Amino acid sequence: MGEVSMSVIFNTSIMKNINKYGVIDDNDFPSTMEVDYIRVYQKIPQSGKVDLCDGEIEGSDEICYTGQETYTFSTLDGENSTVTWTTSSNLNVINTSNNEITIEPTSSVFTSGWIEATVDFVHAPCSTKTFTKNLYAGQLIEGTYVSGSTTQKTLQSVNFSNSNSFNITLDNPTNTYTWQLSSGNAAFGNPNANPQWVQIISGSSSASFNISTSTDCGLISRTVAFVHTSGWYRISPNPSSNYIYIEAEEDYEVQYSDETGEVTTQLIQPSILKTTLYNFNTSEKVLEQATLQPVKNMNLDIGSLPLGQYVLHIKNEYNTTTHQIIVER
Repeated sequence: MGEVSMSVIFNTSIMKNINKYGVIDDNDFPSTMEVDYIRVYQKIPQSGKVDLCDGEIEGSDEICYTGQETYTFSTLDGENSTVTWTTSSNLNVINTSNNEITIEPTSSVFTSGWIEATVDFVHAPCSTKTFTKNLYAGQLIEGTYVSGSTTQKTLQSVNFSNSNSFNITLDNPTNTYTWQLSSGNAAFGNPNANPQWVQIISGSSSASFNISTSTDCGLISRTVAFVHTSGWYRISPNPSSNYIYIEAEEDYEVQYSDETGEVTTQLIQPSILKTTLYNFNTSEKVLEQATLQPVKNMNLDIGSLPLGQYVLHIKNEYNTTTHQIIVER
């Protein structure tokens, strides 16, 4: 850190206020003012000291959707300093006074937010200081998940992936969550874990979980579905002849919670829009075949390709899934 300099000015001017200071006598001049020492005090408190510029925003860490919460700022010494309030965009301000603010969530989506109190202290050595309180708003259970790669995705009502295993992190780390398998066949970690590990068992295309937790809003829950897209297709023959036959699974349904928390059903229709074949060793694209409309099956003519290993990408309406196949003729 660089050097910090400070200038101190001693003012010897005379106030012309006869009632307060009396009549100025010219015989008193010239005169002198002697300074014994100058003391400089540190504003940041040391160990065991008290910060005279401290304060606190008091109120709940969670706000329920359709509910309101009032937060109060108080200084350490109780003096009536001037407070200016600001909030994150997911919070609507109902009203404010100098040391209070009442807010409500703008959406039912469960999100993190904050309120800030910028305080102009009335006493020295304090001046202006900003205090922040982080909180959670809404009522849905939200989070992120990682599947098959390190790419983090937002947790949706229905989550599609070409991997059959997931790591899910729910947004509010202070809550205790309860996981319960509601449909499909899957393994998962501790039912109260956060982050949570989930694996769809081989032979099953999807799994739904009901997640619940107790909050200041009461008990809230949500059902989310995970769909393993790599399990949608059967590829034959493998080892291959001059043709690869790709067939999509039959349509099926998965259950999940919509934005209101109501459980509903979505029809999953595995299909094929485009197939692309890459050389396994060089990653060079060697074949591509597309359709105008989604289809349930497709034949690929690979008779002109040399023997070797190839990676097959299948594009569908939800995402792209990857199959590694060995071409042997």
